[in-house]
Amino acid sequence: MPTLALSPRVRSRLERRRSKARAKQLWMDAIALLDAHRREDRAAGRGLLRRLIADHPGEVLDLGWAHALLGDACERDHLDEEAERHYRRSDELERDPNGPYSGSDLRLAELILRTDQDELMDEADTLLDRLERAETRRLTGSGHRYRFTVARARLCARLGRDDEAAAYAVAALGQSVGVRTPAPEGYESIPSRGDAEVMLEMHDLIDFGRS
Repeated sequence: MPTLALSPRVRSRLERRRSKARAKQLWMDAIALLDAHRREDRAAGRGLLRRLIADHPGEVLDLGWAHALLGDACERDHLDEEAERHYRRSDELERDPNGPYSGSDLRLAELILRTDQDELMDEADTLLDRLERAETRRLTGSGHRYRFTVARARLCARLGRDDEAAAYAVAALGQSVGVRTPAPEGYESIPSRGDAEVMLEMHDLIDFGRS
């Protein structure tokens, strides 16, 4: 029985469908592995996500989110340099203030602060300045606003702007009143609201700014 010859248009359509199906399967497999308890499984998940970004960029629903997710997965396992690259790429893809937003700009600023990269403090300052201007659109959750405020306090202290550091520290303490939210396991960059060590740090910034 002779086979029907497919037109180039039909073949192209079928190939796009197959590509989308492969990308969707890679995404699902990666997500399933990234939260695994075993480090080897999480590494496999990161590998699948890297492959998805490299081989199927046009099939990823939101490429910025994919980079943000990979940055998060890298930071969880202390791969800070790679995490930084993915957060930065995600931020580049999310410049439209009305477009999708993953929070990668704040994650990048927090990582710069945690890893004490003095040469990048100005970049962190620019990121937080931009985020503060877009507050009503991007700092939409109480936890997100708290993390921004703590980052601002820490950065101002690092840059010698002690009065600003104290003001942000006061705001951070105000946002923590009556709240105790545990930090996500494995994420040293992310402060939790009501965490005793963070609150003591904020009190120290206030005392230093007023001395």
